[in-house]
Amino acid sequence: MRLSVTARIALLAIGLALVSNLVLVAFVWRQIHDDAIDALRRDTIEQSDALVAVYRTGGLPALSRTIEEARAPGDLSLIIAIVDSEGRRKIGVGPEDITAAGPPISTSFRISTMGLDRPWSEREAGYAVRPIGTYWLVSGRLLDDWEQEQRGIESALLAATLLSLALGIGGGLVVTRYVGRRLNGVADVIEGVAGGDLSRRVQTAAGDDAFDRLATRLNAMLDKVERLMSELRLVTDSLAHDLRMRAHPMGEEFLMGHALLAPHQADALDHGFSAPARAGSSPA
Repeated sequence: MRLSVTARIALLAIGLALVSNLVLVAFVWRQIHDDAIDALRRDTIEQSDALVAVYRTGGLPALSRTIEEARAPGDLSLIIAIVDSEGRRKIGVGPEDITAAGPPISTSFRISTMGLDRPWSEREAGYAVRPIGTYWLVSGRLLDDWEQEQRGIESALLAATLLSLALGIGGGLVVTRYVGRRLNGVADVIEGVAGGDLSRRVQTAAGDDAFDRLATRLNAMLDKVERLMSELRLVTDSLAHDLRMRAHPMGEEFLMGHALLAPHQADALDHGFSAPARAGSSPA
């Protein structure tokens, strides 16, 4: 089924509104994601540097006290622990085995799952691994905050999609009504002119859009057509007058007097002149 022009314009308006909203939401989502990762990287590196400084000034006992003080009951998103060369946790909070296999590897910041224990093995975390003597310091946090923001962005994306559809439908209806009204005005004038009413003209607005330019050119064409028809009517009336004057026996004087008579007198006069002519033309 072929869609009309107004229907295609409405669908185009809906599509443009939807695409623009999706692009905007995707840009915001990406921006928030990058900002959240940058903030987590910065906090993790600063926390790791502070803990290493505590170890250098007070040794392992001071670091152990600092880790115990930083622990919050029930907060599984925090990761701060001292592990051995096999990756097994000795002090602090976090998975029992930091690595699924092999020794820890020094890194300033990394995002991945940790070990085999829940919830660390199921959700990604941003963490740093630093060597401290014969042990390793692991500090970081699960991406819970980012996941909450991600769910919020997904809800916003759904709302924006619905809103864009509503705005697109509303805008499409407005555009369709405007275009349909202007086109119907042009069609009505053309139909009126085709019916013989050469005085019809297309209304123009104050703007200078495509419809106004079309209406101006169409009105100019209709003015020329009306002027040509008026001139043609004058020519045909003059020609008819000349033919009547030449065809009547008494010529122009009779036609001028004929025009001054009353209708019943003119008919009687015409009948009086036409009766002899009919008698003369009848066979003997």
